[in-house]
Amino acid sequence: MSLRGAAPRAAGAARRIAGDARHRTIRLLRRGARAGAGAAVMLVSPTQRPYLLRFLRSRAPGYLLAAPSPWLTFGALEFLGRRLRRGMRIFEYGSGGSTLFWVRADASCVSVEHDPAWFADVLRRLPSSATVDYRLVEPEPAEGSGDPAEPDDYASTSAAFRGRRFRRYAAQIDDFPDGHFDVVLIDGRARPSCIKHAAPKVAAEGLLIVDNTDRTYYVERTSSYLAPFEPRRFEGFGPVNAYRWETTIFIRPAAGEAAPR
Repeated sequence: MSLRGAAPRAAGAARRIAGDARHRTIRLLRRGARAGAGAAVMLVSPTQRPYLLRFLRSRAPGYLLAAPSPWLTFGALEFLGRRLRRGMRIFEYGSGGSTLFWVRADASCVSVEHDPAWFADVLRRLPSSATVDYRLVEPEPAEGSGDPAEPDDYASTSAAFRGRRFRRYAAQIDDFPDGHFDVVLIDGRARPSCIKHAAPKVAAEGLLIVDNTDRTYYVERTSSYLAPFEPRRFEGFGPVNAYRWETTIFIRPAAGEAAPR
C-alpha cells in the first residue's frame, strides 16, 4: 500500500467514525428530549447523573430484551451486579429481560409467568442451552375482588384480574426447600402473597428483591415475613421509565447472625 493512498483512506475512516459517533449522540439526545423532565432531573442530580446515558439508551424500543436486564432502579441493578456469581440459583415472579439476564449470568433460574402471550414471546428468545424452568401459571377464578395488600388474598390491583386469584402462581416456590435460592425476584402479580411464600426460601446471605416498594401496600402487611432480612432501599431512576421509583433488596444475614435493627 502506498503512503499516498493510505492517507486519504485513513482520513475517510476517521470521518466515518466521527460521523457514527455524531449520529449516536443525536439519537441519544432525541431520546432525551422524548424522556423530557426525567432526563432533566437526572442531569442535575449527583446520585442519578451517572446513569443518564444508560437511561437514554434504554429508551430504545425493546431495550430490556435486546440488552437483557431486570427492570429495577439503576442503584439496585448496580448492587445486584456486585453480588452475582456463576451457578447462582434464582427464582423470579415475572419474566422477560430478567430471565435472559440470568441466562447470560450462567445462573439456574425458575421463572413464573402469568401472561400466555408474553410467556410465548420470552420462550422463543431463550437459547436451547438455557438452564431455565419456565412456568406459565395463569390465575384461577375466585369470588369477590380480594384485598391486594393482604398476603392471604392472592389478589391483584389490575381490573383485568377481578374475580381471579394468584394462589397457584405465588405457591410455585413451595416446590423447593427452605433456604434454597440465592436470589428471589418479585416483580410480577400479587406481590404481598409472593413475599409470604418466598421469604423462607431465600438462602443465608441471599437476596429477596421486591420492585416498586414505593407502592407501600406491597410491604405494609408483610413485615413478619421480612423481619429476618436487612432492607436496602434504592430510590431513583431505572431503565425506560421517565420517573423515579423504588426497589428494595432484602438481605438475609449469614447463618447465626441477626438482621441489624
